[in-house]
Amino acid sequence: MFQYNKNLKNLKALLEKQGRVLDTSQCTTLNSFINQSEITHLGVIDARNATDITYAFRRSKIKYIEKFIISEKVTSHTNAFQNDYDLEHVIIEGVIAFNKFQVVNCTRLDRESLLSIINVLKDYSTDTSGTAWVCSLGTANLGKLTDIEKA
Repeated sequence: MFQYNKNLKNLKALLEKQGRVLDTSQCTTLNSFINQSEITHLGVIDARNATDITYAFRRSKIKYIEKFIISEKVTSHTNAFQNDYDLEHVIIEGVIAFNKFQVVNCTRLDRESLLSIINVLKDYSTDTSGTAWVCSLGTANLGKLTDIEKA
């Protein structure tokens, strides 16, 4: 949709000013949604029907995502938040039910964002498939959380 966009910065404010919303609720893919764009602010991104969020926000200038809604339908997710060094805030709602979710390079994430990620991780504690279910927050982000929150 907005891959490689170099002109638009605050999509959230632009839409609000025009009394409009970006309705992504019926999208089945958000592959490369704002990949490598200059967009810094997004409102609610409803990806509950998306199966593919690969590179959705990768290498963008994104700082703020009001809410990112995902579901267990996601089957392709490679590097959705890869190299989003400026990302400060994203509230994730729904369920993260895929392996290798990572925000390691998103070292500016606020505590509220990190907790929203942890709180929507699917519980695989009884999984016997042998799959390694990994959520990588990174050292900088882990330092923002208490031991109880990490557990």
